[in-house]
Order: sequence, then C-alpha cells, then structure tokens
Amino acid sequence: MCFNKRVILTNLIKAAVHIDRIMSGMKLIEDSTRINGKDCIKFVPKTTENNFIRIMNYLGGCWSPVGRESGHANTQALSIDVSNGQNCAWTGVVAHELIHALGF
Repeated sequence: MCFNKRVILTNLIKAAVHIDRIMSGMKLIEDSTRINGKDCIKFVPKTTENNFIRIMNYLGGCWSPVGRESGHANTQALSIDVSNGQNCAWTGVVAHELIHALGF
C-alpha cells in the first residue's frame, strides 16, 4: 500500500545547518517507501502551503512529536540540534525524526 503523500517543508537554507544530511535523511525515506517506481512519500519545498514541517536547529535536542501536535494546526516542529555536543545531524537520526513528524 502506498500513501502517495507529499510532505511540505520549510526553506531548509534558513532552517537548518547540515542541509546535506537532512536531504540524505529525506532521500532515505523516499527511497525506502517507493513501490514499483511510485513515490509513496515525497518531500517538497514549501511554497504557499499552510501545512508543513518546520526543520530547525533548536537548542533543545533532537526531536519531533509523533504526528501533528494539537494547538499547532499548520506547522509540525522538528529539531536537529547541532550545538553543545548534541550533533544529531546524521542521516539515520534525521530519518528517524522525520518518520515521527509523519506520525509513525
């Protein structure tokens, strides 16, 4: 079964430090969910959409709530902290947090 879901993201240049590793985490999820050449999950840049994932370098660790948080109707926060030895900007960790943001 394929979700055929587009996932909208904020502008990564403003939002994150290790863009290459974040992009690798996204690619890992896209490649792992592709069935018979069909994208089941596809990450796309935000343009005018109201609902999106905000990836940030937050000084509070590496985290994302599982699924959309109540009270935050339009944005889903995801933190990839690279400060104070927290550096979790690794492909597997990014993919793990993205999966949480998607609700898994």
